[in-house]
Amino acid sequence: MTGFTTLLGEDCCIVEARDRAMWSAGLLEAERGLTVGMNRQRLREYTAGRNCARAALVHLGFPGLPIGKGSGGEPLFPPGVCGSISHTDNYCAAALALKRHIAALGIDAQSNRPLEAPLYRRVLGRSPTKDFATQGFCEGTLQFSIKEAFYKAIFSFCQRHVRAGDLIVELLAEPGHCAIHSLAPDLESCLAPFTVDVRYTFDEQRLYSAVALRER
Repeated sequence: MTGFTTLLGEDCCIVEARDRAMWSAGLLEAERGLTVGMNRQRLREYTAGRNCARAALVHLGFPGLPIGKGSGGEPLFPPGVCGSISHTDNYCAAALALKRHIAALGIDAQSNRPLEAPLYRRVLGRSPTKDFATQGFCEGTLQFSIKEAFYKAIFSFCQRHVRAGDLIVELLAEPGHCAIHSLAPDLESCLAPFTVDVRYTFDEQRLYSAVALRER
């Protein structure tokens, strides 16, 4: 079981890069052509992400297909498939689903530590608090992670870049659940046909966030 399994359920196939070889080899020729100019760390993350996503594609019935890259840097999956890749501090995972189950999907993992103060203020609009000691996670890091997952889901679906001021993330009373409130009319219109399922979990090492858009 992965950190994302409880967030996304059986509709999704989730693969983590647990084998060291997944970080260093296995790219298909078409994928290697997209690595020009990458530094060593970026190439390592890219390799792990593509290997995870390709393994998930095999599970969904799409074996041996290269995963391209879109104009916004997003991974390109076969028609009928949505998905997302995330990596942080020697951790990488991909989550894929058939679009007949989920219209768009975004995941994000972050190391479970407080954000630097400037980034915290940019994400939450206020100075850092000592919430880590009482909650087991930093609210700033969690909000950052949820927004990253939401950005991935939205861009893959409607090719729209989402700015920090376009939405508010509300942590709900039920642990692990959130609500996203859109402040941009065009974004609200884009989301209208869907329910937006936003969930998170955490352990001592990482925070995991997932956003799934499902048809109403």
